[in-house]
Parts: sequence; structure tokens; C-alpha cells
Amino acid sequence: MIRPLLIVSLFFSMIIVACSEKNATGFEDDLGKGWQEFENGNYSDALDIFKSLKNNNSNKVEVYVGLGWSYLGLEDIELANSEFNTGANLQKESIDLYAGYAVTLNILNIFDQSNEYVDKALTIKSDWEFIHWSYVSYLNLYLIKAENYFFLGNYDLSLSEVIKLSSDFYADITTYEGRASLALEIERLKTII
Repeated sequence: MIRPLLIVSLFFSMIIVACSEKNATGFEDDLGKGWQEFENGNYSDALDIFKSLKNNNSNKVEVYVGLGWSYLGLEDIELANSEFNTGANLQKESIDLYAGYAVTLNILNIFDQSNEYVDKALTIKSDWEFIHWSYVSYLNLYLIKAENYFFLGNYDLSLSEVIKLSSDFYADITTYEGRASLALEIERLKTII
């Protein structure tokens, strides 16, 4: 009697493992489709896919990364902020989440917290590049930090971040003209980074 129970138990165990592997593969496939839509500039379609994934995978940080960046693509900053915040609260390390959250917080003028997420991202990978938008990288994070520090009135640290991007730049930040020059350099760098 034990032998047939063991066989039945093994059979069901194999089915459960096979189903969970299929679900994991389905998740990865759908996640890939969402990012493909994102990379093609179809942010609404990407958003639909990531929302669908969220229904059954609300504990996966990758879903919130996709949602947050898609909302950024659609310029819906409040919803991007909400999704990045939810993802950050999962306590799972994700450089793409930290970078996106830093961007969002900068746009919302929450400069101190934006700098915290820039630091978290750069601690994981100092030469980070966002593979889904090739023009977004660690250089943008330095620039965000420079702007954050500028608006916080910490011109020394703002200047330090600018120098990482423009090594020949100098401004006497103790003067109004120097701070104005720093502000102009930050704006100039936004056009080329």
C-alpha cells in the first residue's frame, strides 16, 4: 500500500514542479514582451502587460520596475512614483528600480530622497546603463545628483557631480555669478547626456 501512495505522491510532485517551471517561464516571457513594447516606444502596451503580470506576481520587483518606467515613458510621474515606491518597499535590490525612482523623485522635487536612490543604484553598479533605453545611464544619475544638490543649496557637492561629467568646468560657487554658471552648466549637460 505504501508503494502506490509513493508513486502517486511522486507523480503529483512532478506535476507541481512542471507547472511552477511553466509559470516561471511564462512570467519571464511576458516580462520580455513588456520590455519589447517599452523599447519600441509603445508605453501603453508595455503598461498593459506589466499590469497583467502584477495581478499574479505582486511580490516581484521586476513588475514594479516595468510599471514605473512605463509610467515615466508616458510622463505620468505620480503613478511612476507610486509603482517605484511599492517596488522599493519589497526590500529587494534592483538597480533599475533605484535609478527610475531617483529620476521620479528628482522630477517631484524630493531631492534628498532622490540622491539616496542614486547612491543605492551606483553602489550596486557604478557604470550602470538602462538596457531598455540606451540613452539612460549612470551619467544621468550624476547629473540628477548635481541638480538635486544645487536645489538643496549644496553648491560644493553639486559642483563635484558636474566635474564628474565635465572635468574642465570650474565655477567660483561662493559668488552669485559662479552659482549661475553652475546652473547653466547643469542645463547644458542635460542637452548632451
